[in-house]
Amino acid sequence: MKKKITHLSWRSVLIAIPGSILITASSTYVALRASALPWPTIFVAVLSFALMRLFGRSDVNEINVAATGMSAGAMVAGGLVFTLPGLFISGIWEVGDKSQTTALTFIKSRFPAVLLIALAGVILGTALCWFFRKRNIEQMELPYPIGKAAASTLEAGKTGGSQALTLLVTLLLAAVLTLMRDQFNVFPSLVSFSILAVPISFSMSPMAIGIGGLIGFSSTLYWLLGAAITTAVRFIFLETSILNSIPNIADKLSEWNLTVAIALMVGAGAGTLLSFL
Repeated sequence: MKKKITHLSWRSVLIAIPGSILITASSTYVALRASALPWPTIFVAVLSFALMRLFGRSDVNEINVAATGMSAGAMVAGGLVFTLPGLFISGIWEVGDKSQTTALTFIKSRFPAVLLIALAGVILGTALCWFFRKRNIEQMELPYPIGKAAASTLEAGKTGGSQALTLLVTLLLAAVLTLMRDQFNVFPSLVSFSILAVPISFSMSPMAIGIGGLIGFSSTLYWLLGAAITTAVRFIFLETSILNSIPNIADKLSEWNLTVAIALMVGAGAGTLLSFL
């Protein structure tokens, strides 16, 4: 006799579908606007919890289904936003004459291709998540800070009491600090100074502090050491080598920072994937 999956309900599906569309649209805008995409996992966890409460439901597993379906929209948006520009950069797609091509006609002509790319990404991403879940989460117990934060959010809302109060206060504090930083410019988003002529920068980000607390001290220390070693090597390389005689060499090398960083991340991801196979 098959066990009935009670948390995969019509309520969770009805919330997940329009929520996923909304998150896809908003995440696409954020990614194009900021050239980065913070995953809205915590937001959809809180939103799903609130909407399910309107139905009189408090089952954490059912809420998790709705939240997961909604947050999947951000993954689709990230895949499209950071993939489609490659078609323009490589010359496969061309914008054409702006005076003759409207945004509507441009979108219509390429909508089937975009839809196929999105569907391929959804199918491939879902298959890989299913394939690697047991090894990554159950066997290797790799840290997933966003997933842990979402689970803690749902548990805090379920149990209530001091956990829920702590969650609410922390959310409000992070929101206030972010508004003070981005909207009212009370303090900068990046604080820079130097020690012994070595430049040091700190990002004033509540999100980064939260991620550091979730992944633990050792992982955060590795992250910090990587940044420190990279900065030190770059400083020594520029100040002591023959390259220092080249005019504006620091600015020229800075133009390659993002490209090299992306190449390192993609290469590390490919190496990690190959090690699992």
